[in-house]
Amino acid sequence: MKPVASARLQAVRTGKIYQNAVPTRVGPPSGYGVLLKRWLCEKAEREPQKPLGPFRADVAALAAPVSATALRAT
Repeated sequence: MKPVASARLQAVRTGKIYQNAVPTRVGPPSGYGVLLKRWLCEKAEREPQKPLGPFRADVAALAAPVSATALRAT
């Protein structure tokens, strides 16, 4: 069997602008009014249903000094 050549979509340059081969939208199809209403009124998506915590921490481990080689920034 021969492999089937798939059609590859490529962006096309028109002047100084690239035209995307796959049509995309910036905003939602229903508009920003519906999105704003959901963001303001629906709290379940942003706040947990059960409150978090309490968290246990080892006070002795947190009080111990940390060497400079153990610290790293990510």
